[in-house]
Parts: sequence; structure tokens; C-alpha cells
Amino acid sequence: MDKIAEIIKYYSESHNVDFKLIQYPIEKHEKKNEILKDISAMANHLSDEDKYIIIGVKRKKGGELKFQNVINPIDQASYQQFLDSNIEPQLNFEYITTTFEEHQIAYFKIFDNNQRPYLLKNNVRNPIEPDKIDFKKGDGFIRVGTSTDKMTRDDFERIYEKRFKQKDRKSDIRITPFISEFSDEEFSELGLSFFDFNIKNSSNQSIDLDVELKIFKCEEIVFVPKYELENELAKESRGMFSTPVINSAFSHVHFENFGDYIKVSRIKLRTEKAAVHIAQNDSEEEVFAREILVHKKGELGIIKAEIVIRSHCWCVNN
Repeated sequence: MDKIAEIIKYYSESHNVDFKLIQYPIEKHEKKNEILKDISAMANHLSDEDKYIIIGVKRKKGGELKFQNVINPIDQASYQQFLDSNIEPQLNFEYITTTFEEHQIAYFKIFDNNQRPYLLKNNVRNPIEPDKIDFKKGDGFIRVGTSTDKMTRDDFERIYEKRFKQKDRKSDIRITPFISEFSDEEFSELGLSFFDFNIKNSSNQSIDLDVELKIFKCEEIVFVPKYELENELAKESRGMFSTPVINSAFSHVHFENFGDYIKVSRIKLRTEKAAVHIAQNDSEEEVFAREILVHKKGELGIIKAEIVIRSHCWCVNN
């Protein structure tokens, strides 16, 4: 909160600070889509510093502050879902409510967005006038001083120039996939193994990574999230209304089921810079925390998977 108080007291609007008197609407509202433009524009600015949009505060001419309490703050999950469904790649941000000198305010902190450009991934229609398209697929916006502009070719060239100037660190890491048996009798008796990866950093510098795994489905192998099986086993032993199993590893691992593949992601926690931090000449063992259970229906069966690893400025597929 010290940083927010400092911004409110001393900062003017700029490429990394904006003030909004009224909270962005998430319900059916003519200005619902404005948040897509404003947050992506902040993220697309070439500066890697944190950016802030302060809600419930407006600086008038002459520097005087005007406040309007944020009475019913919207939860971050609602904003996250809306932005994720319209912008790619995924934006990193927090939406936090707090108080400043007895005023109820909120703020967006936009951080660690190094996968520029952030663009609209579909046409975005106006909620009140469905025939009107507010933003087109592929549109991008960028913060320039105190204004938000549509991205031009020059903006894209500057973004890619900065990305390509960064050191390529693909050779610094080694990825080792493996299938292993459980020492836990309950899982081994069910004929289950787990599928996971180790990542080795062989350089003399630490590295921060985001990790995503796409496992392609096949008839010979069944993949099951461990937490789902644990909850089913708990129901069988304690009844249908048993308390769900609290699995600390699951808070780091997210599963999404698609038609022909399963996507498994290592989640970055709020206090972490990236999903995985590996010190120099060190390794991250069992990246997905033994959460991917494997059941082979026969002797045959090959796991086909694609792992995507992103640092601040590069990506590698295996």
C-alpha cells in the first residue's frame, strides 16, 4: 500500500500510471470493453516496470484529488476471465481493493508482461449495440504518455526488436520427461504411474520460467488429475458429502480438458515472479508435482506431448 499511497500523492498520469474515478463495469454496459484497451495498452508499453491503474481517484487540474468510493468492488477472477477470453497471450495483473485516507479505492497492478504484443484474439462487440464492433481481431493498443493509441507498424517493430536483442537461453536448460511408479500403495495397487518433467539450468545465472504441457489423448492411455482421483477415493471411504481433499500441489498445477488433448499448466502464485524459479546450476524436479496420473490399458501405448517453456523473452517447444 505504501507504493499506492505514493502514486496517489505525488504521481501524475503517465505511461505507467492512470487514474479512473469509476470502476470498470463487467456487466452489460456500453463501456464494458474499455478495460481491454486500457490494460493491454499498459502491458504493451516497452517499459518492464510495473504499471498501475488507480480506481476511485481522479486528479483535477491544479493537482487537486477527487475521490469516489468503490462500493461494490468486482473480484479479480471476473476481470481475469473477461481479459483471458479476449486478449492473447495471457496478461499478468492483480486487482486489489484497499483504503486511502478513509476512501475505499481499488487498483490494477500490471506486471511481468514480457510476451508483447498483447492483441485482441476475436472481434469484440459492443454489449449494448451487438451490431457494433468495438475492437477487431488482431487490434493492439499501446500507452503513449497519458493517452492510449492503436498500435502501428512502428510499434510492432520496436517490440520485436527489443525481444530479438535479448539473449537466447534455450541452450541453458535441459528438459527430461519421465514416467515413474508411486511408492504409495493405494496408487500402485490401482496400476497408476505419474508423468512428469525435470528441468535443469546449466548456466551460471538463475532463470524464471512459465511452463505449459499439452498431452494428446489416445485410446491406450488414460490421464487423470491426481486431485480428482483423491476426491473420488475420499467419497468412497467417507460418503458422498465428504470434505474435498486439500492438495497443496494442486494449487500450483492447473488442468484444462480439450477435445483431443489435455493442457496442464504450472501456476504462478501471487508472490512469485514466474511459475518456476531455478537457481544457477540447479534443477526443478517434478515440475508438475506428480499431479498427472497415467493408466495404461495394455503393454503398448506412447505418450505424445508438447511442453512449452517461456521465460521473459523466449519460448521452446519439445
